[in-house]
Amino acid sequence: MRKKTATGAQIAKPPFLRIFTCQSLVLVLVVAILLPIDWQSAYSVLLGGLISIVPNGYLASLAYRFTGARAASDVAGSLYRGEVGKFVLTAVMFALVFVMVKPLSAPALFAAFILTTVLNWVLVLRMSKF
Repeated sequence: MRKKTATGAQIAKPPFLRIFTCQSLVLVLVVAILLPIDWQSAYSVLLGGLISIVPNGYLASLAYRFTGARAASDVAGSLYRGEVGKFVLTAVMFALVFVMVKPLSAPALFAAFILTTVLNWVLVLRMSKF
């Protein structure tokens, strides 16, 4: 007996792995450039970038766990949990960095966080087929 499969349109998953790889490569390049100039700014930039990339990876791991119209409530719940988890993870990571890392360059940390977040948006728009 053959299984019937849905023939409706599928929403393609954005290429999360490529996006996070590009973000990570840019982050490593910037850190490598800064390291001989100012090590404190270099590791602050690294931490700021990771505070952006890691929670987005968590969200991405939950965002496309379910697919299809029949799983609409599962999709909505997964996205909600992913967004809440991303927010909490970001806040916890910022708190841990500010409590545990001394000395720290706060401007470098925030600049890297903001630029890595913007890079994520740009890469999602360029690499996704909407």
